[in-house]
Amino acid sequence: MGKFIILSFVSLLTSLPSFSAVPQEISKLMNKLGVFISYVNGNVYKEDDGTPCQVIMNPYGGESSIAIESRAYDLPVAHLDGAKKSVEDNTVYFKTNETGKRPGGSVCGDVTPLTSYSKTVEVSGNKLIIREKMRCLLSKTEIIQGCLVK
Repeated sequence: MGKFIILSFVSLLTSLPSFSAVPQEISKLMNKLGVFISYVNGNVYKEDDGTPCQVIMNPYGGESSIAIESRAYDLPVAHLDGAKKSVEDNTVYFKTNETGKRPGGSVCGDVTPLTSYSKTVEVSGNKLIIREKMRCLLSKTEIIQGCLVK
């Protein structure tokens, strides 16, 4: 009887949704060459847009952390552990738990207060987008970076 209870508990735990690894929707796009997509506040960021890219495991994160490797100055990353998954039309969304805070300050810098922040990973067909929205005390910024896999 005790073994049955333990096996039932283990079976229940393994059946619960978890992102201790990269979700299947994302893993199918990983390590394949693509074209980088880069927008800041709705404007194409010409220095990076259209250059080669690939979705990879984040070399500085855990087993559910991804990055878009490209020639962009900043490495776009998303930590998916605990992310909330939703599906709308043919797009899968992963809303992360990231706060925009970092040692000494936030994405707004070391002095300017961060008033709101969100990061979402969007997967649609062969395209992965990391959408980051931040509101600092005096400004509002939306950064969209992605990889359109060939």
